[in-house]
Amino acid sequence: MEVAEFLKTMGEYKERQLFFLYGTEDYLRETALERLMEQFPYANREMNVDSREGKATAAEIRAVCEQLPCFAECRVVLLHNLELFEKGEAKPLTEYLGQAPATTKIVFLLDHMPDARRALYKYLEKNAVCVQAKPLKEGELVRWVVTSARRRKLKLSREDAGFLVERSGTDMRTLLHELDKFATLERTEVSREDIEALASRTTEYDTFSFHRLMLEGKYEKAFGILREIARSRPEYMKFLGLIASKFTPMVLAKTCLNAGYSESAAAAELVKRAKLKRYPAELAVRECKHFTVQQLRRSIALLDEYDLALKSGGVDEGCQPMMLKIYGVI
Repeated sequence: MEVAEFLKTMGEYKERQLFFLYGTEDYLRETALERLMEQFPYANREMNVDSREGKATAAEIRAVCEQLPCFAECRVVLLHNLELFEKGEAKPLTEYLGQAPATTKIVFLLDHMPDARRALYKYLEKNAVCVQAKPLKEGELVRWVVTSARRRKLKLSREDAGFLVERSGTDMRTLLHELDKFATLERTEVSREDIEALASRTTEYDTFSFHRLMLEGKYEKAFGILREIARSRPEYMKFLGLIASKFTPMVLAKTCLNAGYSESAAAAELVKRAKLKRYPAELAVRECKHFTVQQLRRSIALLDEYDLALKSGGVDEGCQPMMLKIYGVI
């Protein structure tokens, strides 16, 4: 089940012993764990909560599970990201789990999706209360942002909540941090200008903005964004990869248009052959009109050469001149 369902029905599972919380959305997974821990009558965390992680063996886990609770109804054993989800023999552990003392609550935690082929996952799927923390869909996330803002006594429209997600990314904890910034304002209503002034930006958002400004010929504004990104080599390398992902589908889009396809048919071809979603496909069709097929192929070749030069210690022509070449300005 997903976290939202678990939080609504968790009272049904208070007598269960074995739990498995997994998935890539840290905030949801940690929220589920926090609420679960509130249900356990372990009394004192220092005396009755134990943790193991990574390379913990079945023997180590058994040793902590066998301990009796101290002045409480139960003990809690938290098992974080065990290697047994990826490799090793899980049988000694799975055989023990069915024999663990009833006074021990065992919670497996995994910060990614498990390999469904592994024995430990198969055992937990059948025997544990399994809760998946996966990223919310776009509409769900926007509604959650609006609700979270309201809890902070902030007024945030659905449209501006969507803009905040677009600008700051989909990580829920990051979005809560951004809302906390707005809570320091002297007013309760959060405007688009407040978001632009205070909210952090993801590399994806900056890449989208840079790309749009370059196509519009607003080079000074684009280079302002570029200079900020270039301060961090890891972010700059990520930025180059994202720029390449903008140009690659445009080659196919331009080829389709040159062959007489309508814009709608060209977008459909990108969805089919390039596995793009509909909106990015339509965007590629519109944006490719700024270039010829030859220019797009040259841009992709330049990006490949530039990426290789940076990674191999070759000549760096400078980010601004290179971007002017890639976008066909010079």
